[in-house]
Amino acid sequence: MDITAEMIGQALLGLVQNVKATGAKHDAGTTPATTGYVHGPGGLLSYPGVDPVVFHTNVGFIPGVMNSIPAVPTRFDTPLFEIVTGIKADAAGQEEAAGVCDVAPVGGTMKAGIVTFRFGRYQRRTRTIELNRLGHLNNRAEPMDLQLVGQSAGANVFGGPANGAFPQGQILTNEIDAVMQERAVSLNRQLQRQVWTGNPGNNNAGGGYAEFAGLDLLINTNWRDALTGNALPSLYPTIFNFALKQIDSNGPELVNQVTYLARQVRDLAERTGVSNVRWAFTMRPALFFELTKVWPCAYFTNLCTFGAGTATDIRQNIDLGDQTAMRDAMRQGRYLLIDGERWDVILDDAIVEYSNTTLNGVTSGCFSSDIYLLPMSVSGRATLYFEYFDFSNASLASALGQGMVLARVLGGGAWLETIRQTLWCVDWQAKIEPRLILRTPWLAGRITNVQYCPLIQTRQPFPDSAYWVNGGEVSRPGPSLYNPF
Repeated sequence: MDITAEMIGQALLGLVQNVKATGAKHDAGTTPATTGYVHGPGGLLSYPGVDPVVFHTNVGFIPGVMNSIPAVPTRFDTPLFEIVTGIKADAAGQEEAAGVCDVAPVGGTMKAGIVTFRFGRYQRRTRTIELNRLGHLNNRAEPMDLQLVGQSAGANVFGGPANGAFPQGQILTNEIDAVMQERAVSLNRQLQRQVWTGNPGNNNAGGGYAEFAGLDLLINTNWRDALTGNALPSLYPTIFNFALKQIDSNGPELVNQVTYLARQVRDLAERTGVSNVRWAFTMRPALFFELTKVWPCAYFTNLCTFGAGTATDIRQNIDLGDQTAMRDAMRQGRYLLIDGERWDVILDDAIVEYSNTTLNGVTSGCFSSDIYLLPMSVSGRATLYFEYFDFSNASLASALGQGMVLARVLGGGAWLETIRQTLWCVDWQAKIEPRLILRTPWLAGRITNVQYCPLIQTRQPFPDSAYWVNGGEVSRPGPSLYNPF
């Protein structure tokens, strides 16, 4: 939903009424930004005579896991999920029946565990802007017909534009749309990473910032009963360690690990009666291209034993055209061919990646990250999904309906936004309380410490990356004119 002048007016009127009725404190910053405005004096896009077609180099994200799994509203802070973990062996000391009418041993006892997932809490606000600065233009030469080519990064924020959370709007001509887009980009970058690295151990004591458990924690051998703290080994995912070996020289070994990871989870699914599982491998784009470079050769040859140089020397004739076709098909379709079956691949820029400057053992010019196998659904029921606290609940709606609270709900209940103001200085702050739920961790897997050496690293969407680049200005000098006196 675009923020209009009428909405700003209504918000200000509500704020005045709120102050008169309750004596609420104005708490926005008292020093508004002097740069970053798109038009008017010093406006970034105010220079006259420029072509109206505007391209951009703001690198966004390949749609990764965050954009591939469902998100549903909830009001439960600590949901409990029961999992039957097995049936114990028969009690010791029991003997088989001696006679046809004698009692038989008693079967073992069923066991179960309970797990839970907690909310995170993430917030961002816009720059503080001066209301009476909005709408200013230098003169008639200022370009107001600018058109952006390409979607600006940040539009896929959790709860995204599909349900009206943070649409891109007219960011080249509307100051409010521009600052909202800046906030959306920041939130998108944060949440994309939290899918993988979220850790409640990083929570602030005051509660203002909290992280949900990301996939690096969930796909690990650390599952415990929520009530007793006892370990639940039957829930543990399958994890292999590739020990920083390079794909180029160890391709067949990695293909073998990936293959056996897929076989392991499929076998486990069948033995637990949930054979209709939809899985997806997830990895960084560069890793996928390096893996598919060696996959066809390893796939075509790893079933044979070679006795080179002996009387039993065996040779294979492998068609390079077949290998090339297989490689290209996997890349275009984003899948891996395992035992004759296609396994989907999701590429994700936010998976942690190490270089030789951040992890010992990584070769200069190479990188290391993990390959994940995610159970997306079982028989059409999502097993990996987001929940978010539903701010569109009746209690909050009642409070907002009193006209005493300057807040609104966005994104189908996913976001709560408030306005902060000191006289003419305002900013908008939004928050979300999500969690990531993995119902079947034993059907998940991971191969850690895979090293790959692409010829060149692609540009990255995170400003703290060595491969993030930008440039340009945050404002333009306004007209410097002489007064007529």
